[in-house]
Amino acid sequence: MGCPVCRSSWFGKNYSKFIHIMTRIQRIAILLAASLLALGPAPSCRSAQSDEKQAVMIAVRTLLLDQGCSLSVPGRLPIGARAVAATPADQGTVFAAPGGAADAACTLAAPCSIYTAFARLQPGDVLFLRGGIYDIPAALRPGSSGTADMPIIIESYPGETAVLTGHYAAPEDVAADPDARTNGIHLSHTISYIMVRKIEVQHMGWAGIAVYGSHNTVEGCYAHNNMVSGINLYGGEWHEDAEDYVIPYPYGYNLVTDNMVVANSDVGLDANGGNSDGIAISSGRCNIIVHNTVYGNSDDGIDTWRSNDTLVEFNLVHDNGLGDGDGNGIKAGGNLDPEATNGLRAVVRHNIVYDNRARGLDYNSGHEVVFQYNTSYHNGTVGVNGGEDTTVEYNIASENGSQDSQLGTNNSWNIQEHVNFVSTDPASPDFLKPLPGSPFVAMGAYAGLAND
Repeated sequence: MGCPVCRSSWFGKNYSKFIHIMTRIQRIAILLAASLLALGPAPSCRSAQSDEKQAVMIAVRTLLLDQGCSLSVPGRLPIGARAVAATPADQGTVFAAPGGAADAACTLAAPCSIYTAFARLQPGDVLFLRGGIYDIPAALRPGSSGTADMPIIIESYPGETAVLTGHYAAPEDVAADPDARTNGIHLSHTISYIMVRKIEVQHMGWAGIAVYGSHNTVEGCYAHNNMVSGINLYGGEWHEDAEDYVIPYPYGYNLVTDNMVVANSDVGLDANGGNSDGIAISSGRCNIIVHNTVYGNSDDGIDTWRSNDTLVEFNLVHDNGLGDGDGNGIKAGGNLDPEATNGLRAVVRHNIVYDNRARGLDYNSGHEVVFQYNTSYHNGTVGVNGGEDTTVEYNIASENGSQDSQLGTNNSWNIQEHVNFVSTDPASPDFLKPLPGSPFVAMGAYAGLAND
């Protein structure tokens, strides 16, 4: 089900104005949606029955996401990836193990190979991967989609970690066999309502986890040391002059949450670092990137590129930029055309970006981008970079290479006072919190958020 507002003729002409208004009132809508949880959890909350905050997140997404694009979840601390509760072991229906046979029964007593398990998946299945290292020479593709009421869950067995390992640990491995490069887990355009949870993915020739379909979730995973992005979302052709270019984008509404996305790099390959974002949203619409920790990637930490109506909230993004990679913390936009139909309306809020090689936050020629309540600290060049139609308000920028003091309103640099923090130690729970009583407590990533 797509955005109704994107299909109506009136909204089609006034869509950008509508979204701008909706971003102002959406938190009221979120609170109303959360109150509906008293009626009972959405069926897709099955995998997190013991985790209230996760249930709220998924239920809000189920109830409201298709009614508009740029939505949020109730703000909570800490910023960055949080612990994710395991699906109860007794919910498992399909089981795989590193030594599982292709013709095994896929039961707990007789687990099958991971490729057999993926091929057998049907709506409502819970695939548990027993702990250990899985050799992944080709992309893992589910044999079926889930449904809104019966999603498919793919997850490490409770208390164990499944480590999916490709064949590309170094650039030399790509040179030796360039045509065999593959994503790790690949959710194609026809695949929806899959939840990939608590899995480690490394050494893939392309992305660790690639999501091309809609209504999928990547949660609590550790995607690291892959040759392109750790997690990549692609929602349709983005070249505006291509025959199959369609707006609104045909795919989106995916959730990427509570993941560790680390050290993905293509340094030594053709782009020498310029193609490996931590989380890359290459096109598509209405995706939510929330509560992830993203660092050490060769290009940007999070890049919304040519997507529309992407929401980026509560992420911790630092130390990105290697080789010839751009090295921005969070980057939006990507379309220089003043009449662009993509690269629009990214909303970036309540993120901490620090120690990135270039800019902390960059609108990247995107249109109607929103930067609100972010903290940008000690980045190599500009703390927050926006354009003529970028909304920039209630952000903190400190100790960066530079900052345009005229950009936006109600930001730390607009009042021209030095920002003092409780702590500048990343290990502290008070990292980059403004001193109590200062004029900056109503700005930045922590403003208005509650502790878990």
